[in-house]
Amino acid sequence: TASVYVQGQTTPKRPPLTGLSHVAYYTKNLDSTLKFFEDYLGYSEITRINDKDGKLWIVVVKINDKQFLEIMPEKDASATRLSHFAFETADVEAMRLYLASKGYKVPPKTNYDEILGMTSFHTSAPHGHDFEFVQYDKNGLIVKGKGKNLPDTRISDVMSHVALATPNLEEAKVFYEDLLGYHEIWRGGSNGAIQWVYYQLPEGQDCIEYLLYDRPQSVGQITAMNHICFEVDDVAALREALLEKRLPEGCRVPSDVVIGTN
Repeated sequence: TASVYVQGQTTPKRPPLTGLSHVAYYTKNLDSTLKFFEDYLGYSEITRINDKDGKLWIVVVKINDKQFLEIMPEKDASATRLSHFAFETADVEAMRLYLASKGYKVPPKTNYDEILGMTSFHTSAPHGHDFEFVQYDKNGLIVKGKGKNLPDTRISDVMSHVALATPNLEEAKVFYEDLLGYHEIWRGGSNGAIQWVYYQLPEGQDCIEYLLYDRPQSVGQITAMNHICFEVDDVAALREALLEKRLPEGCRVPSDVVIGTN
């Protein structure tokens, strides 16, 4: 049954936010991108989803039993590569009602993906970022596929954060900290300037990293800032192992190892 929030009712409570679910990217070369994640980084494709016209829409690449990537053919060559990112909640309908009660624009109802077994809705986060809230059930690939498609070749089994470019930290703080309950765990930069801030989930370990900028950035620069992070035990050893592998067409050689101040 559908639920509707009516002004004057008791304000809905925010349901738990438990983890980074997935990040979705556009690509101009689907074949090379999939070779990068599968052959080079060792992950496994689990399904392909077509749009209503029968054209390929999404390729799903599994990271672990709770996390995955969505890779999509590009729609606009001049746009950034990031499509959207998603966090898992214990009750997606309660989250929709909660955001509506706070004055945020939300769709009139949630969507259901029968293939993945995922109920979800999208909303706009600060600076045009597309934020999706998701809830898994037992009827789709995410839950039914537990323990499957997890090859030993994976460079990591944890996608620890998604990083987003932003020109205004205060707007981000209002949305993530004040509204959704994320808490700041670290900030840093060079020459005394704050250049990045980490916000951690209120009921989980995963994070959003905000990368700050104060001057106009090109599409390429924004694309580079909007990244994901795979957590590993030994970055130097992984880099050496990757240098021994064949790099897919159009991909860059791994950069030098850098030790952060965190």
